[in-house]
Amino acid sequence: MSDQHSHSHGDSHSHEGSGFLDGHTHDLRGTSKRRLVWAMVLVVGYMVVEIVASIVSGSLALLAHAGHMLTDALCIGIALVAMRVAEKRATKQHTYGFERYEVMAALANALVLWLLVGGILMQAYDRIVEHGHAHDHGHDHTPDGMIMTIVGLLGFVVHFGAAVILHRSVDHSVNVAGVYQHVRADLLGSVVIAISGGLILWNPWEWLELWVDPVLGVILGIVILGGTWGLLKQVFRVLLEGVPKHIDVHALCRSIETLPGVVVIHDIHVWTLSLGSDALTAHVVIGEHVTDREAMLDQLKRIVSDQYKINHMTIQLESNVARCTEDHHVDNLLALVDS
Repeated sequence: MSDQHSHSHGDSHSHEGSGFLDGHTHDLRGTSKRRLVWAMVLVVGYMVVEIVASIVSGSLALLAHAGHMLTDALCIGIALVAMRVAEKRATKQHTYGFERYEVMAALANALVLWLLVGGILMQAYDRIVEHGHAHDHGHDHTPDGMIMTIVGLLGFVVHFGAAVILHRSVDHSVNVAGVYQHVRADLLGSVVIAISGGLILWNPWEWLELWVDPVLGVILGIVILGGTWGLLKQVFRVLLEGVPKHIDVHALCRSIETLPGVVVIHDIHVWTLSLGSDALTAHVVIGEHVTDREAMLDQLKRIVSDQYKINHMTIQLESNVARCTEDHHVDNLLALVDS
């Protein structure tokens, strides 16, 4: 059988509904941007309150947390810029478009959080040493616990509101998920400040005042690391073009090979372009008796798009595996389906 017409693409099927898909993606991105803007308004407003409160109360914890808020505002700004860039149309040099910028922004946000955790741990250590020396010399300065408690509780309300605003877009944008982790970290930081202020006011034991702030800071750092680990794994999966977590490649192969006329599927690749947009390329060997290749392609497209929600695909039809001259990166799949 001649191989002259054996290469066909699934793009025509994907593009039939691309107006809806592109419009839906655009709507989700627009909604996410509006939520990020509202989150930024809350964060910046509270940051100003914290700076003033830190000056009035003499609390280093409040000032440090205000610095964290500034990084949050910058990270939200990066996220908004990345979303703007992601909306640019594909070009000859960037045929997949610029949606990966959102993933890069999420990676930057996660790494900034890890740097902040390092800063928190270093500050906790310095605080213990500093308080110890100051206490020995009788120069220990106690921040205003009442102001710390009030500002911490206000921060909890503000960050809880920002978290609620962003939470609905977390599943639609890894970029928003990165900012969401920052907001969660600040929410926990506000709790730490409120607890520290309350314990300074109550202060049943002198040693408690020295240890509560750094110990709670260390706990906060550990919680932040745990929260960002899942985000980093998701980002690295996309950047390394790993198979989307919700897709079982072996099950996909079996679904295709159950079609009458299909002999075997091989040289299959499945990866994520951006969150909510997956892609597939595959070679499918069909029997000699299959004469209507277009009908076969239509059936393959329906399986890939309807069952596995992959909206960009390229499927090459072949008469036998031996005639395929391309390098197979996943020969284990071919071995599996032949066994």
